[in-house]
Amino acid sequence: MASNIETSIKDNVRDAIKVYNELSEQSEKVSNNKVEKLVTKTTEIVKNKEVTLYSKNELNLDGATALFNKETNEIFLNVPMKTSDPLNNMEGIVLTFDQNNTLVNYSEIHLKTNKEELEGTSSYWVNGKLVSEKLLNFSENDFDKIVAFEKSDTNKMKLQASPHKNFKKWWNGFNNCLSSKGVSWAMITLAGSICGGACSVTMGTACAPCFYGLTFLSGFNIGECFWKKY
Repeated sequence: MASNIETSIKDNVRDAIKVYNELSEQSEKVSNNKVEKLVTKTTEIVKNKEVTLYSKNELNLDGATALFNKETNEIFLNVPMKTSDPLNNMEGIVLTFDQNNTLVNYSEIHLKTNKEELEGTSSYWVNGKLVSEKLLNFSENDFDKIVAFEKSDTNKMKLQASPHKNFKKWWNGFNNCLSSKGVSWAMITLAGSICGGACSVTMGTACAPCFYGLTFLSGFNIGECFWKKY
């Protein structure tokens, strides 16, 4: 029988797919030249303390990636942070720029699990203010293995527009993808739950930065698995 946490995370993921579908339709990649200019701008912003960051880790500017939202004409620059244990501690910032490279707003995401304490925390700041923080308790099994998936489910299924249609196949593919990267169920739970809370607290204004941010957290690409067509 599925645990309450497992049921909750699946519900959160169903809702998240709606947002991901919308964002993926609205988004296009930004050229490397443009990314380099935004990285230089970000370096200046951080150096001049124009943003308040809560992480004690360095920014991994080499891992920065950007997406352009055609609906809002904004560019979302995702910058991961260097952590000593990227499978259990992921951090990153998302800076939103207009087409003139002017900073519009910024967000910071932290996901951290602690096997010894059997708990995990997710934190999300918008413009230096904490808008969402969760503490979740886990079992040892949540750290040791991914939810079982059926081997008959392959990566050939295309993600449907409806988040409920063929969800089981997508869900199994999602877990399989993360399992291959060594990610624990505890971290998946944190990753799937953080943006829903942030969206509700900020009345939707922080939704896009949060979901874009999950795509490029340090250690591995959550979005690679979440946006993948199964």
